[in-house]
Amino acid sequence: MGNKRLSEVINYNEHIAPYRITEIISGVGSGKNYWVENVLMPQMRVLLITSRKAKVEETIAKIGVSKCLNLITREDNACDYFFSRDRKDGSCICSNGQIEYYMNNIYVSDNPRTYLWQFFDIVIVDEAHSLATDATYTNASFCVFDFIRGVYKQSILPIVLMTATHGPIDGLINIKNKNKYHYWDFTKECKNLLPKRLWYQTTEYTLQEMVKSYNSPLSNKSKWIYFATKTSTIANKIVPYLVNSGIPEKRIAVSFSGEEEKYDFSDVILKNKERVQEYLKTNEDLPEDIHFFITTSRNKEGININNPNYYWDVAIESHWTEEAAQMWGRVRNGLSASAEDKSPINKVAIIYDAPQHSKVDCNKDYSFILSNNCIDNVNASFDQWCKKNNLPLINRRNNNHTRKKIQDTVDLFPYLRYSYVNDKFCLYTGKVLGQKSFADSVDNFKVYVTEWLGEPIAQWSHPPFSIESFLIMPPKQIDNFEDYVIEKGFLAGKPLSPQAQKEMLDFVSNVLMVRQKSDVTKKYTQLSKAIKTFGYTLKTCSHHNDSPLYGYCELIKTSPDDLGEVF
Repeated sequence: MGNKRLSEVINYNEHIAPYRITEIISGVGSGKNYWVENVLMPQMRVLLITSRKAKVEETIAKIGVSKCLNLITREDNACDYFFSRDRKDGSCICSNGQIEYYMNNIYVSDNPRTYLWQFFDIVIVDEAHSLATDATYTNASFCVFDFIRGVYKQSILPIVLMTATHGPIDGLINIKNKNKYHYWDFTKECKNLLPKRLWYQTTEYTLQEMVKSYNSPLSNKSKWIYFATKTSTIANKIVPYLVNSGIPEKRIAVSFSGEEEKYDFSDVILKNKERVQEYLKTNEDLPEDIHFFITTSRNKEGININNPNYYWDVAIESHWTEEAAQMWGRVRNGLSASAEDKSPINKVAIIYDAPQHSKVDCNKDYSFILSNNCIDNVNASFDQWCKKNNLPLINRRNNNHTRKKIQDTVDLFPYLRYSYVNDKFCLYTGKVLGQKSFADSVDNFKVYVTEWLGEPIAQWSHPPFSIESFLIMPPKQIDNFEDYVIEKGFLAGKPLSPQAQKEMLDFVSNVLMVRQKSDVTKKYTQLSKAIKTFGYTLKTCSHHNDSPLYGYCELIKTSPDDLGEVF
């Protein structure tokens, strides 16, 4: 892992200018937004789209509205400003939600006067993983992807997608002209905020530890950030436990989205909620009097806590690897503290008995299969219905009858959404990728805890383990497999004999090292399933018993773009 900022390794003319769509991967804390705000914005008009309102507010507070058209204060009709005479040229940051509003209310596919991107020189999507991770519960991600589609098809602007956790959107982008797309991974060269160790512990043990730290002689140097999966858990379990243990409410702040009236928080807690959220965006820190910040995934991105004078302990209920990485990355100092240090240390704890959101396996879910297999017929039926009723075939959102029929169709086919750029229904690929990434991660974590660490011990903590163990299959294992197949010449069109396949299966099992039940870590008995883990597939040379190539296979590198929609 390197120690450079992204701005030190990236060159616009080399890495961005030659392509229409560029994906940039660099670790949490590597300075992706610093590069945008301090290198690009002084030179060009940037439209920066981010998944969190908190990030919009933080950026506006940090660089000032003179460099940023403050959409956040303009509410629902924010985008109208760009089409008015009093607009000023300049860079802008806005949220996924505002792009959703723009696509649903302003954009018209055949009217260039409505094209928001005409006021900018480049479009950058920050926290690009949200195109899949947020797609599990919102339509905004599809609208942002449709916006990207519009920029690509209806302009010549470069589009940049930035993220530290690329896994969920691997395969999302697929364009016909491969020369117009490039993927840059600067993770090895740049900073990446990773804890040196992870603890695995129960909710009960973690709450006991929080109370103990508050009552210790060094309590004024220790603070906790707790990421809960559900607001009800914060209201009904975490906060009551702390208060009943003698911790004053004025030391506790919460953060969540939704209606406050649903939850039984005191006036003190709710006042702290607003005060802390405001303080975070302007100071990159918690107020000095707050010792416990209990939040949902609302703050998994968009905020930074950059105070080296405290021992920051982070508790994470989510078992989604990519989500957890974003959460512990909010603390910008001290996560690499030694686990053997006898002084108070910065701890990252994964709460293994925490409830997770419901999983959906898109490979088996009937509604996904139905949606995916019916796209062509759905579009044909919709066109037929529109023609029969003398309704438009383009810009159908602007007609009340077609708009209602679009919603009726989405209700029937939950994995389809209507593209206003293409004027047809498309597969919500981000939702598919997000749900699969979440389901795989939660399943793998469960296997990891029960098989690698033993059955969980109630109200107790497992000793710290390396971050690599949490990630299940470190990238170096994939590198080993890549080196192996290249060394053996298996990618040169050389058919693999049954013996060669057996040798490769043995090698894969040794690389994966391990257990019997997990789809990711088990000792495989079939090579085809094992190499799929590494992004490869086997192609049978012949199915005829009398062929000299019967039993032989060809090793093929699969494209991550197979699922992504072609632009």
